[in-house]
Amino acid sequence: MDYWTLIGKIRDAVKSASGITSWCTTNYGQQHKVYIGYDEKNLPDQDDYPIIVISPTGQHAALDDYGEFGVEIGYGLVDAAEGTSGNVITYQGVQNLLEFRKTVETVLFDADTDLGGSWVAELDELIEPVELFPVFVSLVLYTFKNPDRDDPIIQR
Repeated sequence: MDYWTLIGKIRDAVKSASGITSWCTTNYGQQHKVYIGYDEKNLPDQDDYPIIVISPTGQHAALDDYGEFGVEIGYGLVDAAEGTSGNVITYQGVQNLLEFRKTVETVLFDADTDLGGSWVAELDELIEPVELFPVFVSLVLYTFKNPDRDDPIIQR
């Protein structure tokens, strides 16, 4: 499979999935927006959130293995809600961000989702709950295995 094909399959899986749309409208009153890449100097308007940002990050191929595609998926919410229980204050955006990510992953990793035969070998998540408040961001780097063995890098 080619890299851009995988990006398109991820986009298609999340852009109108009923589970994601339902979660977003229930919790934030509007459908999510999907970005393919983004401009760090001109971030999405807060009215666009919740957002899913899909960005290719690099690929790897070996002589005797399946290739790998790095895809970073960013999840973003705007949520200034806080709850107080005794002497504990909880900003709801942190919990909602993790639920949003899980909702999207449920769609992405469903057996019926067409990712062209690729699968996730590993993921690494970074959560930003403070610096951008009231915007909460989770960046997850997914390593997808290419379902097609690549031709050897060096032909012999």
